[in-house]
Amino acid sequence: MRPKNKVHVKLVVSLQGKALVLGKGAGTALHELTDKERAACGIDAIALPAGIAKQKDVEFTEIKLNRKTADPPISRAPHISPYDSMLLLLLDLFVDRGFTIQLLGVLLLSRFWSIFWPELVPRMQVHLTGLFVPSDPLLWMIRLIGGAESWTGNGWSAQLPTCLCARHSFGQATVASRWTDYTRTEVRLRNRTVQLRTRYVDRAVLILSSFPASLQRTFHEEQPFAIPLFAMSKTPTRTDVTLSLDGSISCTYEQTLFDYMQDSTDELMAECEAFVRTVHKKKRWRQALLDAFQHHCIIGRDGDYVKCATDADRRVHAAMLAVLEIWFRWLIDTNRCAEETANERYMEVLAVILPETYPKPAGDSQRASRVESLGTFLRFLNEQLTTVHISDHFEQGSVAVVREVNSEKLLILHRELTVNTLLDWAKARQVDCTFIDGRKSSEIPAKLQRAWMTEAPDLFKDGGRDVTWKYSLVDAKHKVAALGLRLESLRLQLKAYQIPVDSALGQLACPPEPDAQPELIESPIWEDFQEIDL
Repeated sequence: MRPKNKVHVKLVVSLQGKALVLGKGAGTALHELTDKERAACGIDAIALPAGIAKQKDVEFTEIKLNRKTADPPISRAPHISPYDSMLLLLLDLFVDRGFTIQLLGVLLLSRFWSIFWPELVPRMQVHLTGLFVPSDPLLWMIRLIGGAESWTGNGWSAQLPTCLCARHSFGQATVASRWTDYTRTEVRLRNRTVQLRTRYVDRAVLILSSFPASLQRTFHEEQPFAIPLFAMSKTPTRTDVTLSLDGSISCTYEQTLFDYMQDSTDELMAECEAFVRTVHKKKRWRQALLDAFQHHCIIGRDGDYVKCATDADRRVHAAMLAVLEIWFRWLIDTNRCAEETANERYMEVLAVILPETYPKPAGDSQRASRVESLGTFLRFLNEQLTTVHISDHFEQGSVAVVREVNSEKLLILHRELTVNTLLDWAKARQVDCTFIDGRKSSEIPAKLQRAWMTEAPDLFKDGGRDVTWKYSLVDAKHKVAALGLRLESLRLQLKAYQIPVDSALGQLACPPEPDAQPELIESPIWEDFQEIDL
C-alpha cells in the first residue's frame, strides 16, 4: 500500500492552445497540476527532468509532448480551387514517379503511425541509398508533411527538428551527444529553466550520417512512434522492416514546379494538416482507414474464406496504400479533386505500391503484361526451358532440376540466375518492368517471388518464415536461394493461364496420360474376308 503522504503523478507536458500545461494524465484527459502538487513534485527546485525521479514524494513516469494537442492551429488558406488539390502536385515533383509515390506514402503513413503500430504492422525504417546530403525538395517535402518544427509560448518553447544531423556548440570541436541538444522543451519556472526531453509521435525524421551513432541507437529504442529515414551507407538496426529507396533520385526534380510549391507552402501545409486532423478526430475516417488496410492485406479468397498476408513487407505496403487511398477519398469528399482525376492517380499509386493487386489488363498482348505477373513468369518458363535444360542434377548447361523433396515433386531453379534471365527476356519483349524501378538489385528476386506467390500461394515452396527457400543445387554443403515449383500446382496454373502444354515445361507438368485400352492395328488379312449373309 502506498504511503498517504506521497503524491504519485504521471507528469505530462501538453500544448493546449498557446499555453503549456504541466499535468497528470488519466487516459485521454489531462489534469493540470495544482500549486500543492507542483511543490510536492519538487518542480521549482530542479534544473533537469531527471531530478524529478529522485524526489522521494513523487512517482515519475515520463515526460512527453502530447500528440493530440502538439500541432499548431491551422490557418485557412486564402484560396484553394474547389476542384484542385495543390498536394496532388507533389506526385509530379521528382523525375521518377515510382520513387515519389513511395516517398509520399511513407510520409503520410508516418502521420498515422500510432494507429497501425504495434498491433497491425511491425516497425519500419526507410533506407535512402546513394544520398548523404538531402536535396532541397526532399527536405522541404519531409517538413511539409511532417508539420511544424518549433512552438513558443509564455515561458516555454519546444523543438522537434525534421532533420537530425551533427550539431556543434559555438567554438567547440566535439559533436553534441545529448538528446536535449537536438530536441527539447524548455519551461521557465520561478527563474529556473527546465529542459524536458520530447518524443517524436506520428512523424517521419530524416537522419543523416553525421548524427552521433549513440543517438541513432537511442532513437530506435526511445522513439517507437516515429519512422526514421536514414540517409547513410547502412541502417543501425536490421530487425525492422526496411524499405530501400534510391535517394539520389531526389536530386532530379522540376525546378519551376518546386519554386511554385515553395511559394505556396502555407496553403499546402494547411491542406495536409486538415487531412491529418480529420482522420485522427473523426471515427468514420479512422475506421475507413483500418478497413482499407484490412482489404489490402487480403492475398487470396476461397468461397467465404479469405487469406490475409502475414509477412511484414506486405502489411507495411498495405498500410501505405490504405493511407493514400483515404487521402484520395478525402480529396473527393472535400471537393478538392474530381473523382475521375483521383481515380486515375490512385491507379498509378496502386501499380507502384501493390502491383500484385493491380487490375489485370484486358487481352493477352505482350505489351500489356507486367513482369510481376505470374502469367508472365510462366510464359517465360514455357519459352525458355527445353529438355536439355531440365535434368535430375544441376551441372554446366542446366537451368532446372526435378527432385522429390519431402514427398513433393519440385521443379527447382536457381532464383537469382532465373530472375536475371527473366528481366532480359521481359525487356526484349517490351514487358512492363516498372515494378523493379527504385529497388536494389539484391531485393528484386524476393520481391518478384512474393508478387507471384500472391497470385498462387501454393505454387512455390517457401522457407517457412519468408518466401526465400534455400536448396543445395550444386554443392551439398552450400545452399542458394532457389525457386521450387510444385508440379501438382504448376499443372493447374498452366491450365488457368491457358498456356499450351506442347513445350518441355508443359510435358513435365502435364505428362500424356496412357490409354486405357491398347490401340487396334489394322491388318491386311481382313481384306481377304467377304461379307456372308446367313
